[in-house]
Amino acid sequence: MKDPRLSFLVVLAWLLSACGSKKPTSSGELVVTPASASPSLPAAAVEPLASGGQARPLAEVVAGKVAVIDLWATWCTACRDVSKNVELMAEAHRDKPFMAVGLDVGEERDVVGAFFGGRAPKIPIYLDTQFRVADALGARELPTILVVDRDGKIRLVKKKIDSEVLRLVDKLLAEPAP
Repeated sequence: MKDPRLSFLVVLAWLLSACGSKKPTSSGELVVTPASASPSLPAAAVEPLASGGQARPLAEVVAGKVAVIDLWATWCTACRDVSKNVELMAEAHRDKPFMAVGLDVGEERDVVGAFFGGRAPKIPIYLDTQFRVADALGARELPTILVVDRDGKIRLVKKKIDSEVLRLVDKLLAEPAP
């Protein structure tokens, strides 16, 4: 394989295939919630970590793109490994209509900013300081990963990036844009 990003995704999918995700059907097809039965992203506004940005609904942030949204917090040790994989996905799909977003839950801007220690995050980071999005989603544990289609429908909720997430993202990216 000539593209190192593709090689990485193949290896990552292989390594994660035994990590306890749901089994595919006997035909190997990935079965996920159809868009017609999927909930939309909550309307609650989130604030960008970067200064100068306006608070807006998460659905506007990812509008028209396949997205992986990583709900995390600076104190969450498990979130760090998941966040690294989300960043790698963003890099691997940088030339596609894909967006990875980190959504820090329950922490103030200064805490999250200090976590990055002056370096720029590799993906856009938004803040849900009052738990409005997390509460609307019923997300009570971190990390939580959302896979969202181009219409803002939540198609999958997981605790980590695994083969099911990778396969669904690829499937959604292969679908024609609305």
